[in-house]
Amino acid sequence: MKAPYSPWRRQGLALKLFRLRDKYPRLTQKAFGERYGIPLGTLKDLEQHRNLPSAAMRVLVEAISLDPDLIARAARNVEGEPDE
Repeated sequence: MKAPYSPWRRQGLALKLFRLRDKYPRLTQKAFGERYGIPLGTLKDLEQHRNLPSAAMRVLVEAISLDPDLIARAARNVEGEPDE
């Protein structure tokens, strides 16, 4: 069963994304998306409340907040780049 629409939840995820991008180093939407394998359009839509994030996107954002370097390495591995 899907959770009911909640603008607060969307604002919360949008705020979390913005804060993650604003941490050291400050990342643009494009750089953040490239680092974590998230399309630029998706980031823009989420930060501007244009769509409701999926459960997978909410989990990804939470994982980035917990261990950003690990998630960046995982994104590189998925895209075929060697792990450092």
